[in-house]
Amino acid sequence: MVYSTNQVIRVDGNKALLLAEKLEALAKEIRQVFTEYLEKPPTFDEKAINNLKWTAYPSGPGEWTFAQNRDGSAIAELVPLLEFLKTSKGVDIGVWTYKLGKNPKFLQRFPKEVL
Repeated sequence: MVYSTNQVIRVDGNKALLLAEKLEALAKEIRQVFTEYLEKPPTFDEKAINNLKWTAYPSGPGEWTFAQNRDGSAIAELVPLLEFLKTSKGVDIGVWTYKLGKNPKFLQRFPKEVL
């Protein structure tokens, strides 16, 4: 059965009030973490990413590289970027915009002004 906070407090007195206070403090902490995350995007090692072997697209601007090793594990230098891109459509790093390929084995990058 679902109760509102007011109903639970009336029924269970001090214990429910203490629980409600703890839940409110936890909710406040969660909101703060999400706010900080959204305001301060993660940083990526641009130099390490640029040092990977990139292949230019023959049909236009942009390049691609493998995002995974032959065994299917993520390339170490790309782990933070790949994790971020799982929940994002793309991210700008330096003069490039990075996106996951349709096949997650590939990472794409395009000059910012192209997209």
